[in-house]
Amino acid sequence: MLVSRLKEVQTRLKNGEDLYFDLLSGAPASDPMTKVSPREAFLNVSFDKAFIVERVGPPDNLSQRYKFAYRPDRAKPMIWDIEVLFLFKNERLGRVQMRYGPPPPF
Repeated sequence: MLVSRLKEVQTRLKNGEDLYFDLLSGAPASDPMTKVSPREAFLNVSFDKAFIVERVGPPDNLSQRYKFAYRPDRAKPMIWDIEVLFLFKNERLGRVQMRYGPPPPF
């Protein structure tokens, strides 16, 4: 369900639909990935190929966070560490925060 909802959001965003959620991404300052916009980075993530998908913390009535780890290029050790925040009992996407870098521990 979670992955399908994120893929649906990607499709809607690609189709030009106005969606209102925070979208943040970053990478080490010298990495070429800093030149990729948060929107482009989000649209290129294959959420169904994430090798970590887990709920972070206990659910409550206001929000629920999930963590994903995704490696776009198996030949490189760098990963996308992604945190997704859903609001109102998983009804609305609130924020997607993505960091590109080496896997923990650094």
